[in-house]
Amino acid sequence: MPRDICADIVFGRKSSNPVMYRLTCEERHEWKHDSDLIVEILDEHPPRRLGGDKWADDQGVGDINRGQLYHAVMTYYPVPGLEPPDPVDVAVKWVRGKRAIVSLRREAEMYEGPLIPLQGQVVPIFGGLFTTTTRDGFDIGCLILEWCPGNDHTTFGKPTEDELRLRENAVRQLHAVGVHHGQLFERDEGLCLSDGRHFLRAADGTLRIVDFQRAFMHRCVDKDTDLDSTNETDDDSADLERICDELLRAIEHYHRALEGELRTTPWNTF
Repeated sequence: MPRDICADIVFGRKSSNPVMYRLTCEERHEWKHDSDLIVEILDEHPPRRLGGDKWADDQGVGDINRGQLYHAVMTYYPVPGLEPPDPVDVAVKWVRGKRAIVSLRREAEMYEGPLIPLQGQVVPIFGGLFTTTTRDGFDIGCLILEWCPGNDHTTFGKPTEDELRLRENAVRQLHAVGVHHGQLFERDEGLCLSDGRHFLRAADGTLRIVDFQRAFMHRCVDKDTDLDSTNETDDDSADLERICDELLRAIEHYHRALEGELRTTPWNTF
């Protein structure tokens, strides 16, 4: 049996009193080394929040992850006879509380299950789920994921035709493996600035869909159905009726852009 892999998560690495938590791996996909990890948090200022109020000592959470998202650098402890991989930028999705960890496990199961073929192409590369209970009795956990530097959607205006094309393609691939995200679009009509928080850009500029704590398995239209044809048939109309709202919304946004209607599409800046 392989030994347990641990991750040492280091906060305040440049301070005089850095803090380290050792978490044990529950789920992992592929590793270059059978070695423990060092994950140094880079954020020197309060990181982006994932939702919810400020933490309390007895933080209670609902059915979604509540915590914080950190930018970090991951390295490996040395292994005799093996050359260590280069350091890699990662995202650390950090939560606190038993129910938050249950939600994190559900997300990890998505990455380790139906999303495996989409990792590094449509969804982030999954680095593992790690958990522990502190000496003070607090349950903490984190997901380690591919870092997507293009993750401040508030710096962008209305999405372009190319952006909507990439979103449509990504949502198609997501639904082709039977996954319904559940949080991709805020409104039935029009585009929202907040939609962009789940469509991020990886380091190479390609698109990633993120945050699968509310995702679930389902089946809508067959993955090979061609809905891009400009000559709609009766069969195409039937297929459109069988597409779920999430996939239909992605298709409609892109097709409106193709038809020159992007400028008149409602745009909500919240």
